[in-house]
Amino acid sequence: MTLHELFLAAERHVRELVEHVDLNFVPRADALVRMLEPRGGASSEATSSRTDSVATRSQTAKLVESERYTAEVYAKLDGYLRAIDASVARIVAGE
Repeated sequence: MTLHELFLAAERHVRELVEHVDLNFVPRADALVRMLEPRGGASSEATSSRTDSVATRSQTAKLVESERYTAEVYAKLDGYLRAIDASVARIVAGE
């Protein structure tokens, strides 16, 4: 890839990463935090505990899935940034 193409690809991945974090990862993390916050009131502990446990596992699974995708996009971005760095180093070295 040319340096220009590398920059375009890196920019595309930065936008994808920011959008994913803003629209998926952070809201899922916030939802999990809200679920884990202590609540007032006395209700049926057994039913509430089971329901909370299932909901918590489900929300945690969604967050883990989102984190995996975040790491995948970040790894691609890192590859492009390393390629840009190497390309610029070659240009500076006069190769």
